[in-house]
Amino acid sequence: MLETKSLSLLIIIKPSTKKQSEKPLMWLKSICKKRSFSYCMFTTTGSFNDDCAQIRLLLSKFTKVVVLGGDGTLSLAVNALIGSSCTLALLPCGTGNDFSRGFNCKEDDWRKALFNTPTAIDVGKINSRYFINIAGVGFDAHVVKAINAKASFSSFDYSWTSIKELFYYQAQQLQGTFNNDVRAC
Repeated sequence: MLETKSLSLLIIIKPSTKKQSEKPLMWLKSICKKRSFSYCMFTTTGSFNDDCAQIRLLLSKFTKVVVLGGDGTLSLAVNALIGSSCTLALLPCGTGNDFSRGFNCKEDDWRKALFNTPTAIDVGKINSRYFINIAGVGFDAHVVKAINAKASFSSFDYSWTSIKELFYYQAQQLQGTFNNDVRAC
């Protein structure tokens, strides 16, 4: 069922995905104009905590947040929206898009879903951060950190960085609590 009330959208976009997001952004702006939806663009800065805080300040003015980006931008939005009444939508245009690939949807399916009745999904939490897709620790987190140090990267960069970092990564002891049971691995 499509939403009929007037929407106000907060559109979150990561600057480095600008090329991949041009087409979906043009489409979204034209839909907003056609349906008389108000919107505001928020461009991320790369500072997770600062961006979360800024998004939280803006949320009271909007009914829906639309992410134009990939898993990192989506994760940022999830963390900013926890506890708010805003709904979240995604127009995938990141590098890996692992979350969106799990749904096996085409671009048109994501566009249609943008205005459908929201569906609840599970959210996990590690320490103070929330996640909806996966949470990487150890080697995976090391590779992501190495990639994020670059201003821009491609899907090939993840594979290449993974291979390269195999020679440099130093495993560390991890400790965590699961169901009140402290475990070390």
